[in-house]
Amino acid sequence: MFLLEHRVLPNGSVRIWYGLLPWGKFHTYLVARIYDAQGVEIYHIALESSDTDQALWAKSHPEEAAAGERVFFLDGYSPTEKKPNGTSTFTQALLGTFDGQPAYDRIRDQILAIASGQTSALATTTSKQPHWKSPPFHST
Repeated sequence: MFLLEHRVLPNGSVRIWYGLLPWGKFHTYLVARIYDAQGVEIYHIALESSDTDQALWAKSHPEEAAAGERVFFLDGYSPTEKKPNGTSTFTQALLGTFDGQPAYDRIRDQILAIASGQTSALATTTSKQPHWKSPPFHST
């Protein structure tokens, strides 16, 4: 992954990391980290295309699947919150679904709208165990 963009916003900043190849079990293509004005990460967004989602999508999109296209999801994740009892939770939000890989400009614009508070999630779920592991890069 490499840092593709760093945008300064009135309320903080956004760094968008792009993968030359999809990585991890969810086939992550892009990660955006959103920071507040003090530089603390407050949210991250991932463009993913997990193999487990492809079979169901292919049933309703057989021609696209046969041509090698995939379904993509733009997911948002709150920071993991550690509880006093030793457990931890985070919130996952579905921010978008795409038939085929979306254009980078479209995803970047959606990320910037989310970071600026101009749009919200389609659905959210709170989980007790984070599934997402950070790639080996630093956010400085």
